[in-house]
Amino acid sequence: MTRFLFFISFLVLSVNSIYAQQNVGTIRGTITTSDGKPASNVTIRIEKSKWGGISDENGTFSISNVRPGNWQVKATAVAVESQEKTVTVTAGQTVQLDFILKENSAQLHEIIVSSYNRNKENRVVAKMPLKNLDNPQVYSTVSAEIMKQQGIVNYDDALRNVPGISRTWESTGRAGDGAAYFALRGFEAQPSLINGLPGLTSGNLDPADIEEIQVIKGPSATLFGGSFYAYGGMINTITKKPYFDFGGEVGYSFGSFGLHRVTADVNVPLSKKVAMRINTAYHSEKSFQDAGMKKSFFLAPSLTYNATDRLSFQVMAEVLDEKRAVAPVFFHSDRATPLRYKTISELNLNNYLSFTSNELTIKNPRYNIQAQMLYKLSDKWNSQTVVSNGRVKSDGIYSYIWDDAAGDEWYDQYFHNENQRTSTLDIQQNFNGDFKIGKLRNRLLIGVDYFRRHVVDKGSGWAAGRSVTAQGDVRYYADPWSGDTIGPVALTKMRSITCCPVPATPTAISPIVLIVPIFQMS
Repeated sequence: MTRFLFFISFLVLSVNSIYAQQNVGTIRGTITTSDGKPASNVTIRIEKSKWGGISDENGTFSISNVRPGNWQVKATAVAVESQEKTVTVTAGQTVQLDFILKENSAQLHEIIVSSYNRNKENRVVAKMPLKNLDNPQVYSTVSAEIMKQQGIVNYDDALRNVPGISRTWESTGRAGDGAAYFALRGFEAQPSLINGLPGLTSGNLDPADIEEIQVIKGPSATLFGGSFYAYGGMINTITKKPYFDFGGEVGYSFGSFGLHRVTADVNVPLSKKVAMRINTAYHSEKSFQDAGMKKSFFLAPSLTYNATDRLSFQVMAEVLDEKRAVAPVFFHSDRATPLRYKTISELNLNNYLSFTSNELTIKNPRYNIQAQMLYKLSDKWNSQTVVSNGRVKSDGIYSYIWDDAAGDEWYDQYFHNENQRTSTLDIQQNFNGDFKIGKLRNRLLIGVDYFRRHVVDKGSGWAAGRSVTAQGDVRYYADPWSGDTIGPVALTKMRSITCCPVPATPTAISPIVLIVPIFQMS
């Protein structure tokens, strides 16, 4: 009975297949170039249908199971003028359809290389207007268009497009140097320049207002004061400028680990001489680790005023409010003993552990204001006057993990209550000359720079809260008051305790307030 049913099923399917083949047709053909040679990889598509094919190395193609009727068949390929032909398909029949392209075989093998910015003039890298071919400096750029195409939503990822630079660790938010660290030609570097002027940050930079990122390599960075702290080069961020047309865009990005990002870019010409542009962004994300988060709001208005043909003004501002729970840097060395582990696999670090909690947050609010006046003194000389003022704050808990005692598997985790504010003021006056001495053309830059930095630090001392292993084991310290071991509960912030010490004299009794770290661990 089973064999009989199988035979009947096979017979029914065979009859249906034969019936279907008799009620459809086939289109076959050959595609050749104008000099009679076969054209491969040409797409053949039947308009307003699901049928199509591609020509092989002999230029032949075949499209089967085409319903009977009149169809428009189109041949297309890159660098080929498309062609269309009408064909009538009959049930159970094969129709021959050939195409002869207008291009010859040599044209199909051409490779056209084009460049968008072939010899663009750059006024920032050398602090004078130089075309790319005239500029001897070594630098790489990442444009806003590239970042948009790649869907980049944070500053650090954009620098993956630059050869010769790598990130050593992400932004910690700590005071003074809390921005991300990069290795550039063997030296450390941080994104500390905005439009060629000091733009210190202890947190992150938002890509919403970025027109271009310039990585200036080697001694070229000396023009920007790089010899003081960045011998390998500088990272210079160029912001977006207003233009005299109405335009803008709004974007929304979402992704894994709770990423949500909304951006807006609006440009408005206020008159024939004044234009304004506003960029803003709201960013929220979590982490792939057991803890970690980031929320930020960014606003960057800018204004351009062309007073005369010789005189123009530009004013821009950036305001960023950022709050994060930052995973601590894991230093598995005491900085003196040779490294025991040279890879993550040797250390056996559990990458899914953050060694922190979302309660231990740090804030990095900052603002940056820049004003620029450009004046054309003559056909050969131009003047540039720029002023930059900024302030950045580190406010919250910063921690790091360090191998205090080399040789064992335990690493001490230290905590610090950050409360520092850094203010900067920079004033520059530059003169650019372009003149000839005899038949020799000369470019000359003369400038003076005044920079002032004011730091107010009200942060706490350091406290060793616990010891951990790379795999996540925790060893707790004893309570300094009771001697009891602190139990494994959630990480929390610090609290103040008031107590009365033993008086030195009978009349010297006065209470004091001690800040005791209650870093309770889980």
